[in-house]
Amino acid sequence: MHVQVFSRVVEMGSFTAVANHLDTTVGNISRAVSVLEESLDTRLLQRSTHRLVITDAGRRFYDPCVAILTDVEHAEAEARDALLEPRGTLRVHSVPGLGRNLVTRAVIAYRKSYPDVSVDLLLSQRMPNLLEEQLDVGIVITRTLPDSAYVSQNIGTSHCILAASPVYLAAQPAPMCPEDLIGHQCVLLGTVDYAPDEWRLESTAGDATHSSAP
Repeated sequence: MHVQVFSRVVEMGSFTAVANHLDTTVGNISRAVSVLEESLDTRLLQRSTHRLVITDAGRRFYDPCVAILTDVEHAEAEARDALLEPRGTLRVHSVPGLGRNLVTRAVIAYRKSYPDVSVDLLLSQRMPNLLEEQLDVGIVITRTLPDSAYVSQNIGTSHCILAASPVYLAAQPAPMCPEDLIGHQCVLLGTVDYAPDEWRLESTAGDATHSSAP
């Protein structure tokens, strides 16, 4: 802030002009320059009743300051533009079931709207560590999330069904109630939320959990 004030004083030629420009007092502008001079242990401006004159040390200090402040202004402009028009790389994790269909379509639609953004899509059934793996977004199917400082949002609901092939049902009687599942063979989809050896069934008649056959 003090460097910016000093640069403005050099450019505008008076404390009063800078104070009016920054909507502050002449005293605040003068103190800002004095603090900067004290920190540098050198005189940057010669003050008189009628005018300010930049010293040799002040000129040597001013020139690189202008370059630095210009770079800062450009960086701020880039940041503001990035908020209005996204760009860069977005790293997304998704479980395969969603990623190969819904997420892929969403990525294609997103890139049509924001062509300056490239998307790296990682498909994995496990729960990722967003920080360690430098991921921006993780899309998972789960009932609960581990305690963390992540921001989460429910974007939908998924349901699984029990299915069996005609060949299997020809050798095994079709289950008529949850208890009939005991003794049946099952192939479970490995997810981050379900135990690998359980049936978890939900219905309007109630919920049931059965251990799958070995």
